[in-house]
This record gives sequence, structure tokens and C-alpha cells, in this order.
Amino acid sequence: MKRESWLVAVVCAFGALIGSLGGLELSTYWSPTLRWWCAAVGMLSGGIVAYVTIDFRQFCAGVADSWRATITWQPNRAYWRTYMACWVGMSAACATSILGLGVALVSVGFLDRTAGISMDGIVWGAFYGVFCFWPAASLTFGTWASFESLRRPAEMTDSEYEDRLRCAETMYWEMARDGNPVNVIYLGLKGLWWLVKLSPTIIGAISSFLDVAMMSASKFIAATFIRVHSSRRAICFVAAGLGALLGFGLGNFVAGTLIGAGLGFVLHELIAVRWLKLAVRR
Repeated sequence: MKRESWLVAVVCAFGALIGSLGGLELSTYWSPTLRWWCAAVGMLSGGIVAYVTIDFRQFCAGVADSWRATITWQPNRAYWRTYMACWVGMSAACATSILGLGVALVSVGFLDRTAGISMDGIVWGAFYGVFCFWPAASLTFGTWASFESLRRPAEMTDSEYEDRLRCAETMYWEMARDGNPVNVIYLGLKGLWWLVKLSPTIIGAISSFLDVAMMSASKFIAATFIRVHSSRRAICFVAAGLGALLGFGLGNFVAGTLIGAGLGFVLHELIAVRWLKLAVRR
């Protein structure tokens, strides 16, 4: 028996297994009136899994070629790296600014467990969190980070070290100016106002992006299909889909897996080997 037919049988069994299991799992969550929708989802997913899995390297190569042929847009990596660094920095500043509030709430919870909740407990918890723990942690971290960032490497010259100190001084004063809690609250409110003011422009940009994305996705899928489609993929899709459907109907994914494997083997031998002569018997 052909090695290729056994390979098709294994792939169809895998697709039928995934499809029948998925359909049966969905049917446990959806109402009985949607049972055949679950069967359709299982059949389609099983067929797609088998369609993609057979000759997987050739499928990946076709996807890569289609991407290069249809998707011409490339991101500005330098811009997005800078944007990500800015976003992380501002998020860290916000997180640091609300650290005191979090510690205050933890202190309130601790006092609630030990002494019972009261207005005095809330006030003292907020006081300890905001005015005691937060500054102490900030000063400790600031002292360590300052010494570490200003450490002079042995190979650095005096002029290079002075330039580094000037840059560090400017950066840290900007951090103190922009990262304090008052400014973070101000920037948060300013950001909300910016979103409200630009919401019509943002909605229009999202709509245009979705139009372009849908058009590009349709071209990409069509180009991929043209590059990777073959009669063997069609056989796997049909056999695995039918196996998943029958496994779902029988309520047994093992039966669906065996049916998918058998159908894949028989269809490949009859259609690909005997009829289309795509493989020659040894």
C-alpha cells in the first residue's frame, strides 16, 4: 500500500479527531436547537485542519510567498520601538504614582483583620501607605538606581563621563517633572480629553483601516489558495470533514477519527492514485 495514502489517512484522522471533539464540546455549551451548527463548525474545522496539515512545509512556503506578493505595507520599526518605550515609561510612572494608594488599601485591609474597620483605621492606613511606605520605597529605589546608572566604566574618558552625567541629569529632572503624581493625574485627564476630541477622527481611521485590511486579507487568502491548493488537500478536507460530521452524529470522536482515516485512505487510493494518476504504484 502506498506510503502517501497512509500519510493522508493519518492527517484525515487528525482532522476528524479535532473536528468531532470540537463539535461535541460545543454542543455541551450550546442549546440543542443549535446542535447542527455545532456539527457544521466541527466539520469545517476538521476539514481545515487536515487541509493545512497535509504537505505542511509547502503550505507554509505558499503562505510566505502570498504575503510578500499581496501585503506591501511594512511597519516603521524605529517609530514603534520608540512608541513602545514611551508607553512602557509612562505606564511605569502611572504605576509608581498609584503605588501609595495600593499600599494604603492593603493597610486598611490589615487593620480591618486586626482591629476592626473604622474611620480611624482608614485614615491611618492611608497615612501609613501614602506618607510612610511610598516615600521610603521611592527613596531606596532612587538611591540604588542613581548609583547604578552613574557608575563610571573603567574605559570611559573624562569627557565621555561628563557627557553621560549631563544627559543623566537632564533625563532625571524630566522624570521628576513628568512622573510625579500630580502631573500623572493631569496627563491622564489631558489624555482622556484628547481621546474625546479626536474620537471622530479615530473612528474614521479605524473604518478606513478595516476596509484596507479586509481587502488585503481577501487578496492574501485568494493568493494562498492558488499557491497551495491540490487534489490531495481537497481529499483531506472532504474526508476529515465527513469523519468529523459522522463522529459528531454518532457522539463518539473515536469513531469519527477512524472514519476520517478510512475515508482519506480510500479516496486517495481511488481518486489520486487510480483516477488522476498522481502517484504511481510500486
